Amino acid sequence: MKILFLDQFAESGGAQLSLRAVMEAAQRRGWRPRLLVPGSGLPPSLASYNNGSKSMRDRALFAVDTLRAAAAIRREIRRRGADLVYVNGPRLLAAAQLAGSPFVFHAHSRIPAGSAQWIARRALRARCAAIFASSRFVAEPLYGAAPLQVVYNGVADQGFAARSFSAPALTIGILGRISPEKGHLDFVRAAERIASVFPAAKFVIHGAAIISRAGYEDEVRRAASHLNIEFRGWTNRAAPALHSIDILAVPSAPLESTTRVIPEAFSAGTPVVAYRAGGIPEIVRCGRTGVLCEPDPAALSDSILALMSCRDRLRRLAVNARIEFERRFHQDRFTAEICGSLAALAESQSSGRGERTQRAALQTTGSSARA
Repeated sequence: MKILFLDQFAESGGAQLSLRAVMEAAQRRGWRPRLLVPGSGLPPSLASYNNGSKSMRDRALFAVDTLRAAAAIRREIRRRGADLVYVNGPRLLAAAQLAGSPFVFHAHSRIPAGSAQWIARRALRARCAAIFASSRFVAEPLYGAAPLQVVYNGVADQGFAARSFSAPALTIGILGRISPEKGHLDFVRAAERIASVFPAAKFVIHGAAIISRAGYEDEVRRAASHLNIEFRGWTNRAAPALHSIDILAVPSAPLESTTRVIPEAFSAGTPVVAYRAGGIPEIVRCGRTGVLCEPDPAALSDSILALMSCRDRLRRLAVNARIEFERRFHQDRFTAEICGSLAALAESQSSGRGERTQRAALQTTGSSARA
């Protein structure tokens, strides 16, 4: 089976890592995946719009880029063929619709109300054969636009590291791209309060400003300049980073889906304290596999301080989270679910084409007989 994958970013965020896992699983099945991204088959400027509200320049550029992307998709389908088109991000939905081929859409984040949601739903109703949503929270605005399946992210096994959490000074960290929706400024404010109670506590930030507005990382660094916070930069190896952290903070914004770093932490045995935001409550069972708190730096610091004062609780959370990873969030489960649905969809489409061809042949035969 030939699958044309489309992604709105060339840089590796969480959605792109999920897409890579699906493509690798497709190759193992003997399928032939092909990827188009901005700068490699698609207009480079697709990845350059501001996050959040769009400027008039962004809107005008989006209209032009959509037409250019639709033409690129059509050319690729004519040149190489495609049994399925897989859209990994909402910016490409209108282009996929205009390209004229049915597609599947993987929704990794909630599409905000307004023009973006209207454009997305219109494109989905016109051409979409199936929607994969990373959580019920992400799925909610898309119900009714096309057949929909909630598939929670799966991640590679990071290797469970049993630990005693007995060191006098614990390390609290945040891992991922440095972007406003990931809550790094809240992490810095929480670190300041924690340090006032536990001066020996250590704080680390693993990440860089990928797919983020300009200047945000500078804001975070300025806010952290008077604190014992170490910036360790971006890493493609989550396991060592998670094993170096005793408590992972996930202070994500209200529109967060189900960030991959949480199941990665479950796998590694790193306890999680996260905001009760977006789709996060769908994957963290508060008090059993992690701790949820209200989206506020003071609540975040209070929850972390409570864990730092109860090391037995940290150990229980780590073990329970690992069990939850094996049951719900292993990458093999995720890719099997996605690829199984793609295979069924392709078979259904092929069967439908065969039935239409057969009906057309019968109609032609009947017309000839009557003549």
